[in-house]
Amino acid sequence: MATDQPEFKIYTCAELMEMEPLPPATRYHPATLEVGLVDESGRDWYRVDLEHINTAADMLGWIMHLSQKTWVTPRHLMELIEHAERHRGIQVNYGC
Repeated sequence: MATDQPEFKIYTCAELMEMEPLPPATRYHPATLEVGLVDESGRDWYRVDLEHINTAADMLGWIMHLSQKTWVTPRHLMELIEHAERHRGIQVNYGC
């Protein structure tokens, strides 16, 4: 029976260590306090002004807004959260 589920490959630690790192999904612009969400060609596709993110609730609003866009990946969102934490001091509690 065929399924629509993608097949996943399991990698060993050695295989993971040999892989090339993925290029960043975002680019920080310190002069403007903006984070550019990068497309496959490396261009800034969409910019988020970090000055508009002052609280975790603001961050959630941006996550909800961006998650509606078909081209945004989980990696874009994770890197945006990391920039907000690092450059704006926004504390976002996630994970286990």
